[in-house]
Amino acid sequence: MLDPPRVKRATPYGLEAGLVAALFGALTACGSGDVSGVPNSESVASGGGTVDLAGAGGFGGFGGASTTGSPSGEGGTGGQAALLPTCESSAKAGHYCANDKVANGVADTLYRCDGPGPASDATPCEHGCFVAAGSDDFCQLVLPACAHKAQLKYGLAPAASDELRCIGITAGLITQTIGDAAASAGTHGKDGTIDGYAYSAATDLSVKTLTNAQVKVLINDLTTHGFAAFFRDPGKDGWPATEARHIHAIYVNVKMKASLQSQVSDWLTGLNGLVSHTKYTFYQASPAQKQLIKSLFDAKN
Repeated sequence: MLDPPRVKRATPYGLEAGLVAALFGALTACGSGDVSGVPNSESVASGGGTVDLAGAGGFGGFGGASTTGSPSGEGGTGGQAALLPTCESSAKAGHYCANDKVANGVADTLYRCDGPGPASDATPCEHGCFVAAGSDDFCQLVLPACAHKAQLKYGLAPAASDELRCIGITAGLITQTIGDAAASAGTHGKDGTIDGYAYSAATDLSVKTLTNAQVKVLINDLTTHGFAAFFRDPGKDGWPATEARHIHAIYVNVKMKASLQSQVSDWLTGLNGLVSHTKYTFYQASPAQKQLIKSLFDAKN
């Protein structure tokens, strides 16, 4: 009986050649990330396509021969590890921007350091990271863009009116804009005219229905919207016990009179904005809020 015909294995020669060539190229690279003696553009036929040897990454990256020519040997386990953000030797416990005592940090990112070593708590800063001298760095704030609408009340600068409306302030809560109340000592006098609107940078707000905790929330909102605001609580922080309980808010993104400039300077340094210039204890703004108010104030005054 004749032996049955031997069936030849149907493996294209081109595939075997391609695999052998890729293996040889990766082994000779041996960690160098480069295929020695093989031009970057050289490809070997593999029956079903081509294998680009430019993608072979050293021995640790074998298996990284790719059709994309990625120099990192994509798909393998080798290649150089990314450098992690590290707090430099001079870093003390605190927060630092990527370009301040943090090596290999991502731009516009705030990091936490607990001394030299790995940085932690990376926080992206949408509006940039601010390097503060002598204190923690912080993510910068910008003035919110509020839609321009009809003036809430006579005596408000148009932009101040828009920012107050954004917060939720209604005309009924505004007790004084341009005015001459004796307790105000002239601070509510007219500061100028914008687009035909006479304005005072100072605005008084009623807080009759608010608790002190709610007043603090409102002052925080006012600060983020460009106001240096003081809570006038009778008998507290230098405010006379006989005077009305209210918020005195100064919109800093406009030109203002010298007496209001002095009050804003007090606010920035933690003082009460009164003749006594004593410490203001009810509310202390964050460094980011103070930097926002200062930048707006300095631009116009």
